[in-house]
Amino acid sequence: MPTVSIDLPDGGSGANERFIAFAVARDLGVAEAGHVSTKPATVAECVDIGSAVAEFVNSEEGAFKVHVDGPGGESTLHRIRTDHLADSVARLVAVSAGFQ
Repeated sequence: MPTVSIDLPDGGSGANERFIAFAVARDLGVAEAGHVSTKPATVAECVDIGSAVAEFVNSEEGAFKVHVDGPGGESTLHRIRTDHLADSVARLVAVSAGFQ
């Protein structure tokens, strides 16, 4: 399984640290230095990860960037606040994991 890292750069006020704690509590991955490392085994798991990231971002104030990095690619979504956030993050995780 490929390792994909996810973080919220420039989140301010400890948002990235809260995101890491949120993701670890949801068993989405393990905390690493400044990011969550996750190992999605299927595209369905990428969808679950995307949904969790969207849930966290929508529960916070302000605008965020989401940075996703893995062996299949690296991407950053800027100023995310959209109705399609979960789908967008799921696709980035799938691409970074090499599924798409």
